[in-house]
Amino acid sequence: MQDFWAFLWKAIALLGGLSVISGAVGGFVAKFFADRSIEQHKAALGQETERLKGELAKETETHKLKLKRQEILFEKELDAAADFSALYRRIEPRFRHPDMDWDEALEDVVKSFTDTEARLRQFIAKHAPVLSQANRNYIDACSSLASANQFAFPGMGGPAMKDARDAAEKLLDLLGKIETRFIQELRQ
Repeated sequence: MQDFWAFLWKAIALLGGLSVISGAVGGFVAKFFADRSIEQHKAALGQETERLKGELAKETETHKLKLKRQEILFEKELDAAADFSALYRRIEPRFRHPDMDWDEALEDVVKSFTDTEARLRQFIAKHAPVLSQANRNYIDACSSLASANQFAFPGMGGPAMKDARDAAEKLLDLLGKIETRFIQELRQ
């Protein structure tokens, strides 16, 4: 019976040793596959990070270019507004004598219709790409008014001169509206 108990203890020791060895081998294999899986996941995350960095860099450059373009466009719009204000001041009638009345001022505007039309056309030629559609339409209307009434002259009298003075008044009104629109557009 001693042989039996010795055999039993040897079998238990052998089985315990085998389980310790198989546990160790199993742990090693599990750690190997876990480490390998972690490395693969880490590599995939690294690739995704690099892809996102690339997209972000591209988006940043696109945004920088858009901002630069808007900055240039704003500067051009500012130049157009300044040039228009100067043009408006040149077209406005000047106070020439103490008894000057509004009709005389309008006649001065009528006298300069040919020059006014040329100046408005030059302004459009220079600044057309940055003008808003509304301002472009108003300036075209002013140019048309000046063109249609440029052959009227003071002393002409009658309905033709009245129409020319009305056109001059409308022109000055439109020019004021355009200047106001330029300022509003710049402040938006």
